[in-house]
Amino acid sequence: MTHPTLFVGIDVAKAKFDVALLNPDGKYRSKAYPNTPEGYRQFLEWLIQHEAREAHLCMETTGAYGRGLARFLAQQQLLVSVVNPAQIHAFGKTELT
Repeated sequence: MTHPTLFVGIDVAKAKFDVALLNPDGKYRSKAYPNTPEGYRQFLEWLIQHEAREAHLCMETTGAYGRGLARFLAQQQLLVSVVNPAQIHAFGKTELT
């Protein structure tokens, strides 16, 4: 398996989720979607549009708010990691960000 070169961070809330794509050239693209099945489909189309279907998607564990999106992404056979927010916070501290 080759390692993906694109990464997408996903921040999930009750009503919406925000996504940020880091391109190989170091530039970001971001967008917000409703946290609904229609929003999930719109996000998938956005990934396809930006040639990022093979990206590594990373989202925080947010209890019930993120389950539907994580399940949808897994069903699309996308590479998705659901990470403990404490790990993300600790990584940010080690990078001084």
